[in-house]
Amino acid sequence: MTAQQVKWRHVKPGVYEHYKGGLYRVLCSGQHTETDEAVVVYEAVKDGRVWVRPVEVFTGHVSAMGVQYRRFKPVDLHNLFFFDEHMFRPAAPRSRRRARLGAAALA
Repeated sequence: MTAQQVKWRHVKPGVYEHYKGGLYRVLCSGQHTETDEAVVVYEAVKDGRVWVRPVEVFTGHVSAMGVQYRRFKPVDLHNLFFFDEHMFRPAAPRSRRRARLGAAALA
């Protein structure tokens, strides 16, 4: 492997959560034209703003209040969208009597 190939690091496209909150979608990985540094291109899910950050920083760790966190961690989309499934369950079926007579008859 050449020194150039060793430098290159790829971040898998997908949705990541920032350690302070907020979701970001990785669009692609790239390479800085002047420094040959590997970079990540990503956008905020909330407002669509596009950001570029070095791969080393994107995949690195930060220290907040004495605790080490990954700056961005991958998000399991299944858990993201279905964690609160009880909020979206269908309404209970109407009773047979109410359905048979109609709501107006019971009022």
